[in-house]
Order: sequence, then C-alpha cells, then structure tokens
Amino acid sequence: MNKHGDPRSVPTLVVGAISGLLLLLAIFLLQVFYYKAERVEVNAKRGDIAAEFRMLRDMQAADLEMGYYWLDRENGIVALPIERAMERVIERAEKADEGS
Repeated sequence: MNKHGDPRSVPTLVVGAISGLLLLLAIFLLQVFYYKAERVEVNAKRGDIAAEFRMLRDMQAADLEMGYYWLDRENGIVALPIERAMERVIERAEKADEGS
C-alpha cells in the first residue's frame, strides 16, 4: 500500500490476470472432462447397435421362413411361409385378370 492506504495497482493487476487465467483454465478442463464423460455414457447406453440390428434382422428372417401355423384357428387364419404367400398373391392376381 502506498502512503494514503490505497493498494498498489501493478500487483493487483498481476494477481487479477493470473486469477483470470486460472479460472479460464479450470473452465476449459471441466468442459474437457464433461465431454469425455458424456461420450463414455452415450457409448455405454448405445451398446453395439450393429449387433442388435443383425439379431433383429435374423429374427425377422426366421419369422418369414417359418412353416405353416395357426394365427387364429377359430377364424381359419393360417400363417404361410413368405414364398408360398407370394405365390398365392400372384395366383389371385392372375385369376382376377382372367375374370375381367
């Protein structure tokens, strides 16, 4: 302090500048840690999406390739293999064309 009790400006500026730089560094480091933790959390929640899609596709393909089975026995609704169902659609379309 000078003789009038006022603080010296140069040391005050130095302490202020160093404090400001430390604050900016702390903010930067916190952002780096936050984004790294966020990335880890997103990857953990996402899991192996490609494997899940492959499993789903395989399950759907198995459903399409299943043999004949009853969906609703009371109403006479039967599930057909996809190939047979496509043949039936073509047969019906051809019969409809012949009838017109």
